Parts: sequence; C-alpha cells; structure tokens
Amino acid sequence: MVKGDFQPGGRSAAQLKDLRNALNTAAETGLVLPLAQTVTEGFADLVDHKGGGDLDHAAYYLWLKGIT
Repeated sequence: MVKGDFQPGGRSAAQLKDLRNALNTAAETGLVLPLAQTVTEGFADLVDHKGGGDLDHAAYYLWLKGIT
C-alpha cells in the first residue's frame, strides 16, 4: 500500500462479495455489524462507482484518501 501498488492480488470485487456474504449471514442470525456495513459501503463505492473492482483490495486505501 505504501508503494501505491494496487495490482490484483485479492480483487476488490471479491472482497465486496465476501463482505456482502458476511453481512447476509449476520442478518440471518440477527447479528448487527455496523463497522462491516460501513466498510461494505466503501467497497461498493470503490467497485461500483470508482472502477476499482479489478484492483487489489488494498485499493480501499485510495478510496479512503478521497474522503474529505
């Protein structure tokens, strides 16, 4: 991350899928995961609106840097 190397290793799209699966499983059991929800929303923005789906999941750092 420090070097800004965000070549695919673990794609952000796969990370988003996993986060959504975790939230769905949590919801089925009545568990509330507010931090996971917040991170999922960030990954969704990165993947769905910023073209980051094929970048390594560490590219979430780039998304965070864009927050003011």
